[in-house]
Parts: sequence; C-alpha cells; structure tokens
Amino acid sequence: MIQRIQTLYLFIAAVLLLVASFFPFYTFNNGQIIMDGFSLHSASGQKMFSTIPLNIINWLAALLALITIFLFKKRILQMRLATYTIIILLGFYLLLIYYRFYALPKIETITYSKLEIYSLFPVISAILIYMAARAIRRDEQKIRAMDRFRD
Repeated sequence: MIQRIQTLYLFIAAVLLLVASFFPFYTFNNGQIIMDGFSLHSASGQKMFSTIPLNIINWLAALLALITIFLFKKRILQMRLATYTIIILLGFYLLLIYYRFYALPKIETITYSKLEIYSLFPVISAILIYMAARAIRRDEQKIRAMDRFRD
C-alpha cells in the first residue's frame, strides 16, 4: 500500500485539499472583502454570507482521497472513487464560480478581485488524483496480464 506511487498522489491531494479549506480563495476590493471556506466577510470580520458548502465539498473530496488509499486490494473501486473525487472537485469550482459571479455582486459592488493561490490547490489535487487513477489502472492491467500467464 505505502510503496505504491498512487498512495503518495492521493495523500498529497488530500493534504492540499485540507490546507486549502483554511485559507482564502478570493480577495475583493484590495483585500477589503475576503472569501474563504467558511464565509464571505469584510477585513474587519463582518460576515456577509456563509460559504461553508465550499468547505464541505473540499473535506468530502479529501476524505474520499484518503479512503481510496486504504482500498488498495479493490483497484476497480479505487478507480471509481478517484473519478468521483474529481467530479466532486469540479462541483467545488462550479460553486466557487457561482459565489464569485452571482451571489457576491448582489451584496457588494466589486471593483477588484484577486484569485488566491489556495484556490488552485483543488486543481492540483484533481491532477494528482487523475495521475493516481492512471497508476491504479496500470496496476490492474499488470495483475490481469499475470493472471493470463498463470492460466
């Protein structure tokens, strides 16, 4: 389990997702408004609305990546869970786009927005999970090839 490269990919992806949930995804109006995984709030701390669904999606994807690591004897299930995790991360970005372009402009006028580096962690995680799924598929192909030689 530990010696497989996909374990490393999945673990790094889970760590990145968990780290991203505690830092801001967006800053608006030169840092006056901050969007993180818990809320959209002003720099003074006044909460405008909750963005907890972003964190729930992030944590769910991280949990699925960690669960996938421990299913090393069930490679087909591992590939499915990796695919589901990537789809969940796509949902994360759809929700982030919704908050940025539809929900926020109804509350506040935006003059400047900056995408923070932490909002790229889910993309990096999705790439790592895809690489893990490819490595799992290669393992499955090797096992099937060995089974053919045994028969």
